[in-house]
Amino acid sequence: MTYQGAHDRVTGLHGPARRWQCVACGIRADEWAMLPDAPAPLLDPATGCLYSTDPQDYRPMCVMCHRLLDARARRARLALEVDPAEVLPGLGSPSFVQAPASTRAPMTRYAEPVAVVAPALEPLPLPELEDL
Repeated sequence: MTYQGAHDRVTGLHGPARRWQCVACGIRADEWAMLPDAPAPLLDPATGCLYSTDPQDYRPMCVMCHRLLDARARRARLALEVDPAEVLPGLGSPSFVQAPASTRAPMTRYAEPVAVVAPALEPLPLPELEDL
């Protein structure tokens, strides 16, 4: 199985990521992201990306949170100082909503925000000609 095949499998099981909320910030997800605590990631020689054949190792994420997750996981693997399983809960910062405590948090379907309709305004009265 390839990197693309693994993502196709996740999409086949759960549908497109855009149907779900990002597990880190709650906005609409864009992509399926492999969690950094996947037990046996494989390396796709064509893309140089790590992937898992287990669909349970993926969660829906927005592009920004996914890139941040991947960058932190990559730094953790290179530095060998941080357990990659600790990367996802570390997404919380002033610019991000705190991620769930568990990297295996349940997924939530995305619902379009409800449009707020402003009340109709009464037309302003026209001035009388003698007032001009």
